[in-house]
Amino acid sequence: MFRHILVPTDGSDLSRKAIDGAIDLAQAVGARVTAYACLPQYPYSPFSDVVIEPPVEFLQRSEREARVHLREVEQAARRFGVAFDSRTSVHPAPYLGIIE
Repeated sequence: MFRHILVPTDGSDLSRKAIDGAIDLAQAVGARVTAYACLPQYPYSPFSDVVIEPPVEFLQRSEREARVHLREVEQAARRFGVAFDSRTSVHPAPYLGIIE
């Protein structure tokens, strides 16, 4: 029935529970798992000339954090022999990336 399971993750306790459930389901039905992490958009401010963190550094930090969360899903999938892939994208809200 299920052949491909999308697992959005942000490193929260709730997303960790979702990872466990998704891996269990994928193993039971022979599905593959794709983990997804939404990277936040750079918080430009039209009212300030002060930059707290340069855009490139913001993106690099966001990508590093996302890789940590995606690695959790990958490790769980490998432990149970589930096919795994991962994706990231930049959106103002995670649901937009999930739909994409």
